[in-house]
Amino acid sequence: MGQTVAIVDAFDDPNIEADLGAFDSNYGLPACTSANGCFTKVGQTGSTTSLPKADKEGWSVEIALDVETVHSACERCKILLVEANEPTDADLATGVNEAVKLGATEVSNSYGGPEEAGGEEAAYKHPGVVIAASAGDQGYYDWDVVTEGFAAPGFDGPSGVGAPKGLGAFKSNAVTLLTQTSATLNARVNPDGQTVTECEFEYGTSTSYGSKAPCKSLPGSGSSPVAVSASIAAGLTANTEYHFRISATNVAGTAKGEDLTFKTG
Repeated sequence: MGQTVAIVDAFDDPNIEADLGAFDSNYGLPACTSANGCFTKVGQTGSTTSLPKADKEGWSVEIALDVETVHSACERCKILLVEANEPTDADLATGVNEAVKLGATEVSNSYGGPEEAGGEEAAYKHPGVVIAASAGDQGYYDWDVVTEGFAAPGFDGPSGVGAPKGLGAFKSNAVTLLTQTSATLNARVNPDGQTVTECEFEYGTSTSYGSKAPCKSLPGSGSSPVAVSASIAAGLTANTEYHFRISATNVAGTAKGEDLTFKTG
């Protein structure tokens, strides 16, 4: 009673209220609609009319799953769906802040990413409000990032064995924001005191890869593991398994992480 569960996702699902109605009818749940005040859908600025562009990347599947699951688990809870303009850290964080501003007592985020310091951290710290995030489709890789556990698949040895001097332990660890046609690839690279001049992810439908996505930023020249990521905005094929690995270069040469896989929706 008195709870408002917010769900933060990206893009607009124009059919969500109708889909929720069909779900409720099928399973005998009480109606949850905008008319009776149970369901509200807004954009990341809180507007009910200025919404993001309609989803074409598979986020509507996540939205339907999230909304219907919340109503199943808490029939009397109000549901606030906040749709971010784009699946970027900044827009999703804006959506979380807006959800809290509009009175959410819990905020569910159907996305994940590597643990790292950044400008969006404050959006996930609201005392008194439960903030939940997904563990990821490959959740234990996400957890490796949090605990600095470099013993998982993809670790290049206890001291960078096989890597050029200055490229210490590094690993691919997670695929986030995964849809039918896009994904964000994540890894951690330890420059070990040497400047990393190139950083990219190799990916493709086999271990021959064939495609590359540059890291959004270089990991620098420090001596601690640094989170890096690359976005594949489009071009992936639905329901297809892809291989990927991290590749980093310094003055001594290039080192590559172990092959990992993900599958599009």
